This record gives sequence, structure tokens and C-alpha cells, in this order.
Amino acid sequence: FDMEFSPDGAELAVASRASADVLLFATADYGKAPDVLAMPATPVLSVGYSPDGTRLAVLYASTLAVHDRADLSATPDTVADASGNVRWAADGRGIATCTTLYWGWV
Repeated sequence: FDMEFSPDGAELAVASRASADVLLFATADYGKAPDVLAMPATPVLSVGYSPDGTRLAVLYASTLAVHDRADLSATPDTVADASGNVRWAADGRGIATCTTLYWGWV
């Protein structure tokens, strides 16, 4: 599993290597069923919110997908050949995985 709270604490994203779904729990609705962000492949390895909370990066299989939280149904920006965990730079312009640094996510 990998999990992370949004910067404002309003949401918890949970990824499981056994599933193609990212579970999004609204912290104000404790105990209720989560929203589900379905990814096209397993395993979902890691999740990470941008520092300003507007984007959610999801690392699944060998793809990094960056979702706009305002419209999670929109097609995300993607980059292939990523692996491991995902971490955002403090200014939100860069994302690192275990194998690569991607810069320019503005």
C-alpha cells in the first residue's frame, strides 16, 4: 500500500499493488465509501499530491499519470518508463520517481 493526505487534509488517497484503483477518502466523511479513481492497469504503486493540492500523481505499472483534481474524469498527462515511488518538488514544478526526474509540471 501507499497513501498520502492532500495538503489541506481534506482527502486521503490510497493505492494498492493488488488493485487498479486509487481510493479517495474524504476525511470529513469518515466511515463512508471512498470515491474510486480507476487506472488502466495494475499495480498502482504510489500516489502523491502536488504541494498546492491541485494535482494528484499516480504511478501505475510503468506509467506516471498526473491528474487535475478539479476534473479527475479528464485524461491525465502521462509519462512512460517510471517506477517506484512518486514525490513532488516543493514548488510543484518537478516530480521524481525512483528512476527519473520529470521537470516542468506547471
